[in-house]
Amino acid sequence: EAPSGGAPLQYRVDAEARSLTTSLLGASDPNQNALTATLTGDLRGSALDSLDGTVDLEVTDTRLYGLQSSVLTLQSTLQDGAADVDLQGAVNDVDLSVNGTTRPFDAAPSADLTARVRELSLATIAPDAGITGTLSTTVQIQARSIATETATYDVDATLGPSRIGRQPIDAG
Repeated sequence: EAPSGGAPLQYRVDAEARSLTTSLLGASDPNQNALTATLTGDLRGSALDSLDGTVDLEVTDTRLYGLQSSVLTLQSTLQDGAADVDLQGAVNDVDLSVNGTTRPFDAAPSADLTARVRELSLATIAPDAGITGTLSTTVQIQARSIATETATYDVDATLGPSRIGRQPIDAG
């Protein structure tokens, strides 16, 4: 909380990294790890759990720990400590989106999120299994008291149009 009679909390960030390659990110080989990103944010409020503002992150042309992304964007608007989250992009050529709400700065953080993955290659996630095909899925996550002793997580996954080997799967 802000000190009695003091100014409210205020956080601003405007950062950019272009092809950042460093041993802090892993191997120093720029073909292994390179980060290009822009982060902007402006948050204000009387306490962490009541912040208002926006945070935007764009990651482009990035390779990090075996993951690659040409474009990944995160936009978040906070109102009274509740953050609307919208993440869109692709990681390792797999379309990914996450949206929903979180309360990241509460004493017991929570989240209600929906994640969608399209055409995830089975060979990518299980390279030694010898299975071909792709999975598309929607996962709904409700998390309460995250990172506390009383944490609860409810996860519901629904399979969308997918294929295992030659076998198509409509949904499930």
